[in-house]
Amino acid sequence: MQKNRRAKRDDYHADILLETAFMLFLAHRFPRCCAAAVLIALAAGCGVHEYEKKMLDAQSRLQRWEAEEHDLGGPLSVPTRKVDNEEEIIANIFLRAPTNISTQWEPDPRSKLMYYYKEARSGPVHRIDLAVGEHKDFVTDVLRLCPGKVAGPSQTSIRLAGRENPTNFETYEITTEAGDKYIYSVNIWSGSTKVAVVYWILKGQELKGKNLAKLSLQTFAAGMDATEQRQVFLRGSPIAQVPATNP
Repeated sequence: MQKNRRAKRDDYHADILLETAFMLFLAHRFPRCCAAAVLIALAAGCGVHEYEKKMLDAQSRLQRWEAEEHDLGGPLSVPTRKVDNEEEIIANIFLRAPTNISTQWEPDPRSKLMYYYKEARSGPVHRIDLAVGEHKDFVTDVLRLCPGKVAGPSQTSIRLAGRENPTNFETYEITTEAGDKYIYSVNIWSGSTKVAVVYWILKGQELKGKNLAKLSLQTFAAGMDATEQRQVFLRGSPIAQVPATNP
């Protein structure tokens, strides 16, 4: 048993060393020859395929963080409502919006359902709407607030960084009349409650707008995952997130 514990501890420390060396290597903060020597030695001792996967995961996580930092702002503030004379958030949600969108929600939700976040400056995504509900007609009510020709639903799957299981949305694409300025991407998540995230995308910039909406949506988390993602966001770059040395 002593040997098993020692082997497990050694593997854990090897994982830390590998990921740290690779992150620094990607960030050009570690001499390439030294980083390469560390990676080769660890891979030779602990399995090439396993550590190749770890390196790819680390690279993907860093690239994703860099894209989010470039194109997304901070997390949206979550709307509150009065319950028993106290203000409570409508749900524990984490979501980052494109940099041109205000993180502060507007009061007076549409139809007492749809909160919205206006643009602080112009961009391909004009605004974001957010709704939470549990009633059976929730999806119908959300779609009614986005008039146009509805296509869908299709399934959109996102993965939080470091998570194996995806988060799934029902996505509706809504096109509008020629004189209208926007199209809508309506994304419904069903968990402990239902959440709708609606992106208003400017016509003429659909491709960029949809890419920004996708990047934003992949930061979505609810419940305990939302709490965890706030902590991850506050820690910043994954290069700085070196695990503790004790397993």
